[in-house]
Amino acid sequence: MGKKAIKPEQIEFRRAVGRQLNIVLTAAGIDQKVVARKIGVGTSTLNQWFTGAARADVEAMCRFCEAFNVTLDYIYRGKTEFLTGTRAKELEAAEKKYDEGLRKGLAGKATEAPKAQIFRMGQRR
Repeated sequence: MGKKAIKPEQIEFRRAVGRQLNIVLTAAGIDQKVVARKIGVGTSTLNQWFTGAARADVEAMCRFCEAFNVTLDYIYRGKTEFLTGTRAKELEAAEKKYDEGLRKGLAGKATEAPKAQIFRMGQRR
């Protein structure tokens, strides 16, 4: 039995989640190896989440959120309303830095989904 085909909107959503994860890493100033150890997953698994190639399980994503002081709402829908004002500002600055890196070609190509298309399942902020 082969793998079930992934719908384009599912791929887009996974890439959007990967983008949010990358923004959190940008804010933290650490690399994926450190994150993988911190939340107890392999680096290849983590890389698949960051590129949108795979979905993270809820338990692992909860560990990620706890480790980096963000909410699932932020990761999956881009909402900052349940974060402290300081944390929301840090992530906003990291988002600008990450987007600038994309424009300069320094960030991963897999997470370049246009903002207007990123969160079909919920509104951004």
